[in-house]
Amino acid sequence: MGVSHDDLDSVSAVRQLAVARHLPAFLLARVGNEHPALARSVQLFVDAANSAGLDISVVDYLEGQHGFDVVDDTERSRELVLDTVAFFRGHLLESHQPGSSTVG
Repeated sequence: MGVSHDDLDSVSAVRQLAVARHLPAFLLARVGNEHPALARSVQLFVDAANSAGLDISVVDYLEGQHGFDVVDDTERSRELVLDTVAFFRGHLLESHQPGSSTVG
């Protein structure tokens, strides 16, 4: 039993951007040493998110590889992990401040 193109399309991140009503801010760490097909799909997602006017932050780690946060113990990978924590803290705490609106 194989997976059809329609099945894959139904779970596509790009497709979900097109049908979603409310989405949180995104942080995407893009690496330079990525499989070409995955790198293309990441770029499609970034383009779709930008076209939809979504709040997306993209950081590039040109020397990085997929899973850098687990396998690369470098100054840059540690910096990106800390930046990711700061991103989520800022967005999660910001949405729970008195008087702020939250997306429901």
